[in-house]
Amino acid sequence: MNTKIKITKAVYEPLSNRLVFYAGEKPQLGFVGNIAHSKMMQVLSNPEIELIFKDSEDMENAKLIKQMHAIMAAKGLMDMKPDILAMYEVKSSKELTHEQLHAIVSYLKGADSEEDLRHNRSVVLYWLGKLGVKGSKQDGWDDVNNYLQQPRIAGKVLYQMSVKELHETTARLRMIYNKNQNKSEHINRLKTLN
Repeated sequence: MNTKIKITKAVYEPLSNRLVFYAGEKPQLGFVGNIAHSKMMQVLSNPEIELIFKDSEDMENAKLIKQMHAIMAAKGLMDMKPDILAMYEVKSSKELTHEQLHAIVSYLKGADSEEDLRHNRSVVLYWLGKLGVKGSKQDGWDDVNNYLQQPRIAGKVLYQMSVKELHETTARLRMIYNKNQNKSEHINRLKTLN
C-alpha cells in the first residue's frame, strides 16, 4: 500500500544551508548544501507549503539550552530547573529569551555544586579544629561562625561562603596554624636552651 505524505511546512537554516520538510510536526525529508538552497527556492513558489526561516538566534538559543542542561546535570542542579524557570515566569526553557538564557548559563557557570561546597566546608572545619575552634550540631556553630566572621579570617559565616571563599579561608587558616606551630617550636627551643 502506497500512501502519500502531505508536506505542510519546510524549515530552512541559511547559516548551515539545511532544509527539512515536515508533515505536521514530524520531519520527513532533509537536504543539505546547494540542493537545500535550490529546493528552498522551489518551496517559495508553492503556496501550500509554509516556509520557515530559522535564524541564527534560534540556533544560538538551542545551544544555550543544551549548555544550561549540561551544566545543571554536571553540578547536580537539575532539581532547580523549575525554580529557575519560575523566576522568568515560563514553564519550558524554550520559552526563555536569548538574554535570559545567556544570564542563566552565566550564573550556572559560576554556581558551586553542593558536593564542592560540602567538601570545602569540611576542609575549613578541619583547620579550625587544628586551631582549637570547635563546632558541632549538639554545641551549635556559634564558636565557628564567630571566629569566621572576623574580618581578617573570612568576614562571613561558614554556610554563606562560596567555594572560592572557602579556598581563601582555608589558606588563611593554614597560615595561622603554621605561624602558631612555628611560635611553639621556637618557645620549646628556647626552653631547652635555658
